[in-house]
Amino acid sequence: MISTTQYESAAQLYFKQNPTLVQKYHTTTLLKQVVDAMQSSLPTVVSARLAFDRLVANGTLQRTDGKSDRDDAQANVSRAQKHLDETIAKVDATPLTPSELEYFGSLSQRELSKLFYGPDGDAVCEFAVRYRKAVREFGFVVPPKFGDQAVSDGGEVQLTAAQYHSIPSAELQRRLRNPKFKMAVYKLLQNGEI
Repeated sequence: MISTTQYESAAQLYFKQNPTLVQKYHTTTLLKQVVDAMQSSLPTVVSARLAFDRLVANGTLQRTDGKSDRDDAQANVSRAQKHLDETIAKVDATPLTPSELEYFGSLSQRELSKLFYGPDGDAVCEFAVRYRKAVREFGFVVPPKFGDQAVSDGGEVQLTAAQYHSIPSAELQRRLRNPKFKMAVYKLLQNGEI
């Protein structure tokens, strides 16, 4: 037979692992409410979590800290921004090396743009931070943002011979996995443009 003490121990362990929940929903009856909700399951931390989540979802447990989920979201954004700022400052702090400057100068505009703006197109990557340092200290210029290729209204990729020839071979191999891009290349081949 499972005792109430076992349920209480599981719930207390869950609260210990999640102290912010206790701060948000703290009442004198919190433990009892969660233990009562756990009675139909085994006395485990998982069942304590499920019971707690159910009580919050159905409105039985109300926040007692005077804040809302929106406040939590804003705090998370602020924490993430602070972490990003600290990381950027750390990457920016190291002096540029001659080999970095030589590398920056050796890149084509398209390669530079691709590295600078990164996979998400937001210029928030280590390369962009280092290159911005070169812009500030050595007069380098922020590259223009190149699009991969234009897409017509029908979703068909529009590709010119010049665009095709400007794509590095490794990138070309990756893009050829896209059926729409592959079709645009075949059209250029059929027209004798490449």
